[in-house]
Amino acid sequence: MRALATRLRFLPLVAAALVLAACANAPAGPSHQGEGPAATYRGPVTRAVDDPEAGIVLDIPHAQPKVPWQTVYNGCTSSNGTCDLSREPTIDLADATTPNSGQANPDGSIAPMVDHRLAYVFTWNGLPCVAAGGGIRPAKSTAAPAPVRPSQCTKIVLADATTGAFVYETESSS
Repeated sequence: MRALATRLRFLPLVAAALVLAACANAPAGPSHQGEGPAATYRGPVTRAVDDPEAGIVLDIPHAQPKVPWQTVYNGCTSSNGTCDLSREPTIDLADATTPNSGQANPDGSIAPMVDHRLAYVFTWNGLPCVAAGGGIRPAKSTAAPAPVRPSQCTKIVLADATTGAFVYETESSS
């Protein structure tokens, strides 16, 4: 009976240790310690995504990141201006490719700037964006151009998950 009582006394400590170990390996939700809003880390993408408007292809990652997402996001919010600090981003892990941005090869094909790179994909939805160049004047008219109506944009930033360096940024209408 005494041995059982001794074992039961340590049960809460064992349970707490197991919970801490499980939390250490679980994908983090909203959290960071930089100056911007909290971010939501969703973990690795679970299926391939091709976004031709943004010019990005995301594949299921085949490696583990070397830099934690929180470290990359904290650097983004505190120093380089890449992040949009007006709202919370979502962050995914993926093998990223930018098939339409890069160096032109002699045969006319493109060597992608980002080519199957393990990356954190920062996404901000619903950002205000305005068409470049202002409003359009109706044909054969002296009337003032129609005002440009703000639209919603999505900003995507890719950060190398091995080095933490920001390697690509794009914005497109949502």
